[in-house]
Amino acid sequence: MKKLFTYLLFVAVCFSFFPLSAQSYLDHVPGEILIQLRPSAKVDSWWGQQAKLRSTAASSTLPQSVSAPMNIWKITFDPFSTDETALLQRYQRDPEVAAAQLNYYISLRSTFPNDPQFSKQWHHYNTGQTGGKPGVDLQMDRAWDITKGGVTPGGDTIVICVIDDGIDTLHEDLRQNLWRNHQEIPNNGRDDDGNGYIDDFRGWHVKKQNDNISDDNNHGTPVSGMIGAVGNNGKGISGVNWKVKIMMVVGGFNSTTEQIIQAYTYPLTQRRLYNQTNGKKGAFVVATNSSWGITRAKAADNPIWCAFYDSLGVQGIINISAGPDQNLDVDVVGDMPSTCSSEFLIAVTSVNQQGLKSDFAGYGRKNIDLGAFGEQVYTTTNGNRYALVNGTSFSAPLVAGAVGLLYSAPCPSLTILARIAPIEAARLTRRMLLDAAMPAASMKDITATGGYLNVFKSLVLLLGSSCSDCPPLIRSLETEVTVNSATFNWITNDSIRRVDLRWRAKGATNWNTLDNVKSPFILTKLNLCSDYEYQLKSYCRSSFNDFADTYNFRTDGCCEPPTQIQFASVGVNSALIRWNTITAASGYTFRYRASGAKDWITSTPPFTSANLRNLANCTVYEFQIRSECSSGTPSAFSPVFQFKTLLCGACLDNNYCKPGVSIDQSKEEWITGVKMNTFENRSRQNGYGDFTGLATTTINLGTTNSLRISAGFLGPIFTEYYTVWIDYNQDGQFATNEIVLESGARRDTATTGFFIAPASAKLGLTRMRVVMVSRDLGAACDISPTAYGEVEDYCININSIIATQNTNSNSTAQLLVSPNPTAQLLRLRLELPESETKAQIGLFNLQGQQLWQSNWALNPSGVSSHELSLADWPAGMYLLKVQTEKGRTLVEKVVKTDN
Repeated sequence: MKKLFTYLLFVAVCFSFFPLSAQSYLDHVPGEILIQLRPSAKVDSWWGQQAKLRSTAASSTLPQSVSAPMNIWKITFDPFSTDETALLQRYQRDPEVAAAQLNYYISLRSTFPNDPQFSKQWHHYNTGQTGGKPGVDLQMDRAWDITKGGVTPGGDTIVICVIDDGIDTLHEDLRQNLWRNHQEIPNNGRDDDGNGYIDDFRGWHVKKQNDNISDDNNHGTPVSGMIGAVGNNGKGISGVNWKVKIMMVVGGFNSTTEQIIQAYTYPLTQRRLYNQTNGKKGAFVVATNSSWGITRAKAADNPIWCAFYDSLGVQGIINISAGPDQNLDVDVVGDMPSTCSSEFLIAVTSVNQQGLKSDFAGYGRKNIDLGAFGEQVYTTTNGNRYALVNGTSFSAPLVAGAVGLLYSAPCPSLTILARIAPIEAARLTRRMLLDAAMPAASMKDITATGGYLNVFKSLVLLLGSSCSDCPPLIRSLETEVTVNSATFNWITNDSIRRVDLRWRAKGATNWNTLDNVKSPFILTKLNLCSDYEYQLKSYCRSSFNDFADTYNFRTDGCCEPPTQIQFASVGVNSALIRWNTITAASGYTFRYRASGAKDWITSTPPFTSANLRNLANCTVYEFQIRSECSSGTPSAFSPVFQFKTLLCGACLDNNYCKPGVSIDQSKEEWITGVKMNTFENRSRQNGYGDFTGLATTTINLGTTNSLRISAGFLGPIFTEYYTVWIDYNQDGQFATNEIVLESGARRDTATTGFFIAPASAKLGLTRMRVVMVSRDLGAACDISPTAYGEVEDYCININSIIATQNTNSNSTAQLLVSPNPTAQLLRLRLELPESETKAQIGLFNLQGQQLWQSNWALNPSGVSSHELSLADWPAGMYLLKVQTEKGRTLVEKVVKTDN
């Protein structure tokens, strides 16, 4: 029966491109029935036996052959004088007939929304309308003929969480699809649904701790439109889903790792609550979308972040991430979160309308899973508008939208799976998306699948492989093993009547078969430290799923080194390290050394921990562990692990915020150099430059320090804002009162300032942050993605010496100011060792911001005088700087009084 259905479906698809006018009023050909006789039946003899039945049909001719090899025939009759339902049922009951059905009309499955700007969305349906290659698209016209999104067959409202900068909640094409937490009463100051969030009616804003999701919506709005702009509403465009609920969480975009984890915690909490209450509370979140990340970052440096994707996957959530908008191999240079190894993460690059990888997009054969369309795609933008956009930011949400669409497919078994085993449902949907990727030459060898997203193919694969009358059972990966046994777990369903299991030692020829086994099943009498494999076979009422997938496991008892390391504590001069127990080990050999040292320090702890003391502070150490086994032969040493002791100073010990500036933001304007006193660093475009590993410079309390920031430009010189912070109190934050230079708007290639480290500053190593951006944001962390420029970090050592006022840069030149303090007039006397004709006078506040500037014509004799009125200046302390034409710089502190 199953084979017959597959064959007839194939025949139907072959004819699907020929229009049939009769389809306009009927779904099948009147007066025609298709039958398939059993292989042993002969059509002429069988037809002769139908003489009594033929009295109900107008035709007495032999059935017409449809497929001779498959024994399929067409019978015609008068539909006006014959009850076709009764006739069909009679043939279906005939023992010589394997199957019978009506001759249905087949149409090209193609559904288009009535949205007026849909034709601009070539990524949905590409006819070459914008110069692209016809057919290079998601095949959404055929996908929407199967499902348009919204709810599962079981009635669960599908939710996709967008973690971004906000959304235009009033947009005509989005507001109908916005998620609302209907278990929460808005603005009553209480956590009504008990999910740990107060007044989270519209979603969540991580930084503000409220549901204001529309504050800044430049990026989240177009991302959301790709996923779920309302379809067929006669407005604008359509998303991958015509109907879906978009849950907006503000906090992952342009933030810190801490805020990213907080942002992911919200959909995790909502889906977990949904699973625990059978849908009474929470939300059926099936996917998250993150169109942001950190270029060149390593997964090894972000273990907590990467592990969070596994936690989301356990609850049934697949996570989609945009690869970098730079033509880089992330396998080589790194990228977060693309390089996280979680099976519940899909990393996406951008493809254009020719089916080629976009020039601006990253790649990686190991870590970028597939491509999706992100170049010159048309979507929603804030202000109730629409526009063409570019970037992997808009490729990723197509994949997230596809996850939601899969859950709405007519596949009840996926709905059931999502309820009883959400982790397996997440695995299944991920496999459907990746296995159905459309092969493309430009994707080969630079992505894991070698192709780009095709939503229609994913739906067909899901419906054909997992939604049959005999859906496969789901194996749990949590296989429990001991030295001589293994416990297997799987999840069955109502259709499965019986399960058989077969197993063997890896490499053996013959299988050991066990019939009618139940989960959990324990296999015993196995050899220790041995590799085995097994397969499962499931039976339904009339069909079965044969032995296919092979699963591997190894019994315990191997003499191998520990690999699961836990740093219980790392201090200034000590470290406590723990590792997993190795069954075969009677003890362990632990060895460590400072990184770069020649000799190891070795100990033999009997337990699974090592307590190291008398370590040097602020030092990187490396260590290895070996198992000592009862067999007498030890294991090999483990890979090298590292840790770093503390007391490096606040600059390195504190977890300072990352500004999140990409290298793309520094392409046309960037910091070329930072000079403080005698320290200088020259740099190129970095986006964010971490120079805390350079030799530090020392500043003294009470001393005037000079600071110069140089800039480079590609083309014209743009207006920039320069701001410098020094974390004086070493609390890991950059406060407003710690700004040492604030230039305001400047249109030149450098800015100079002066500052004095206050006596209240904490001594030791702390961090200095230098920001040059095209927009005056006034913050060290929240750099907008639309602000161009660069950020650099340095380590500064603050010394306890309180210096006297001696800031002249040339001991043979002298600047005298009097009276000082003064209420009104300040007299300047400049003495130079040689003749100079001009100088520049500048007045600065203690934050280094230039308040006033003027030119000074000097006396050729070398001694010049000048008067400066301070009558209109507020009382306080200022820095007076004089710079001559030959580069001599002299600075004096000036105190202005009220009277």
